[in-house]
Amino acid sequence: MVKRVYTWAYSKRVELVVFGAMGGLYFFTNFQRVAVPGTVFDKIQSDLNVSASAVTAFAAVFLYVYAGMQFFVGTGAERFGPGKMFLVGGFFLSAGSVLFPLSPSLVSLYLSRALVGLGASFMYVSLVKATVNMFEARHFAPLLGVVIVMGYSGGLAATAPLERLVARFGWRTAFLAAGIICSAVYLFVAALLRRTGEARREVRAMSVASVKEFFRTRAIYPILVCGPINFAMYYVLQVAVGKKILEDCCGFSSRAAANVTFAMLFTVIAGSLAGGFLPRLVGNRRRPFVIAASIGVVAGTSVLVGAMIFKGGAAWFVAGYMILAATNMPALIGTPLFKEISPSNTSGFAIGVLNGTTYFVVALACNAAGRVMDAFKDAVTVTQAGVKIYPPAAYLWMFIGMAALALVSLAASLSAPETRGEQRVAQAEKEP
Repeated sequence: MVKRVYTWAYSKRVELVVFGAMGGLYFFTNFQRVAVPGTVFDKIQSDLNVSASAVTAFAAVFLYVYAGMQFFVGTGAERFGPGKMFLVGGFFLSAGSVLFPLSPSLVSLYLSRALVGLGASFMYVSLVKATVNMFEARHFAPLLGVVIVMGYSGGLAATAPLERLVARFGWRTAFLAAGIICSAVYLFVAALLRRTGEARREVRAMSVASVKEFFRTRAIYPILVCGPINFAMYYVLQVAVGKKILEDCCGFSSRAAANVTFAMLFTVIAGSLAGGFLPRLVGNRRRPFVIAASIGVVAGTSVLVGAMIFKGGAAWFVAGYMILAATNMPALIGTPLFKEISPSNTSGFAIGVLNGTTYFVVALACNAAGRVMDAFKDAVTVTQAGVKIYPPAAYLWMFIGMAALALVSLAASLSAPETRGEQRVAQAEKEP
């Protein structure tokens, strides 16, 4: 009996170490996603002498590859096991992270960003699937919060801390250092997964019938509408144009604007820690949080529209940013809800579909933001340092579009289902 308890405790400690190590590599996924172009928008634009849409395309190319791969990664995690998929992704992530700062041309920079996006696409779904495999279902929501915190910590490092490094050493040197550290972490994780056997663990493959059953589940579609929109309205500011807007409209210095995006991510991290436990306080309910997230997005985008129309001060912009960041706390509940309303034997695939749809919408939002800015290129002011300052009208139309999408999200969220934490069972599993 004592030996059995000891073996169980040792197994759980090993799983926690594996979980933490995988989270350490996932850190660099969010670092890369937030850093380019959000923190270095002006540096890249002036260094390469390109348009706003060319700069936002650095985010878009990453996100399109990332989003498109989610559907395949989710299936692969079911078929080959999350450990193997995580190692494949980590290799490409590390390689792309090193190649990006060494790329001499715009085309090669885009290609290296696509490689980073390819590697990053394996990380989240594989880590979530590994969490499902290693821990009991009742721990999933809190552990998902921990996963998001580990990832967003990378994004946090890509705001104010990275801005200071770039200001001192240049963006290429700063990114090369990050790529080398990422590669070292990858080698450690690879050795750990192989030693513990997590890289060799396989799970049951999904059938075509399971996939059909998943897409026939009508309850998933409200979440597939409101979830991606809510996240995109916050994330396009975090990873693409939020820092630039503060610099152009509010006269913020690069350092001050980076501090605001740092505060946004810090708010998201704090909310993620709390968000995993909130449903337990209200009888494990999910639906109220989904609706609350959409209401928050409407409020945040409305504040930004109002700040532009009525020429509000910098405090109004910061308030709008922080409201959008705070919506991620209730929005976090959308992922466990989506997993619970999907057939139980499609968990990895379901998370992949939701994640892929989310980042596809984010990529579209980044492209749209760049095109709106380019539409006002004739009104751009160029500083002596070569920095392009865009007129307030460009950002007003951007915020109006965001507010309109927020209303669509709110309408969809009202149709969100309620599970109270109970997992839907696949049809095939019900049959004798």
